[in-house]
Amino acid sequence: MTVPVWRSIKGNTEMELSDNRRDWLMAPTVEGRELGDGGIVSTTIQPPGLGPAKRGKVMEFVVVVLGLLIGRGWTWTFASGLSSLAGVAPPALTLILYVVIAVVTGIAISELERRAAFPSEIVHGAAVGFIAGFISHPWFVPQAARIYRRRQVKLAIAYLLLLPALTWSALLGGYLSCRPVLSLP
Repeated sequence: MTVPVWRSIKGNTEMELSDNRRDWLMAPTVEGRELGDGGIVSTTIQPPGLGPAKRGKVMEFVVVVLGLLIGRGWTWTFASGLSSLAGVAPPALTLILYVVIAVVTGIAISELERRAAFPSEIVHGAAVGFIAGFISHPWFVPQAARIYRRRQVKLAIAYLLLLPALTWSALLGGYLSCRPVLSLP
């Protein structure tokens, strides 16, 4: 049996006429579909605003940016301490401290993700912000220039080229050391 369907002019509501009763339907779906065996086709429109997929992407972006800001602030705290230490400690020791801090950070990131203390996006954003903050810290390039002026060219190259690679590897090593064995496809 086919039940007649009345559609409003705006197209956002439907009134179904069956058994002399009028039922208003507010349909949440996006596309038209068949309802039941009666052959009723319900055509609906999407409510205004962002859809669930777009809203999820926006939230993911916001969370990653928040993580980047947290990581950058965290970095500047460490880098400020290291810059004061660099006046006393030799540059090689400062380089080792960078790597140690990166390993500890990787372990902390892994633990936070394992315990689900924060969304994984915010943890990964914080990790990226942590490393990016180190590399973009105002102390980083002047320190390499100071080493270069002391004619320690190799160490200056290590600061400018190897430090980012070392800190990334150390961070990843610390992160993976606390992860369960990865299941490869």
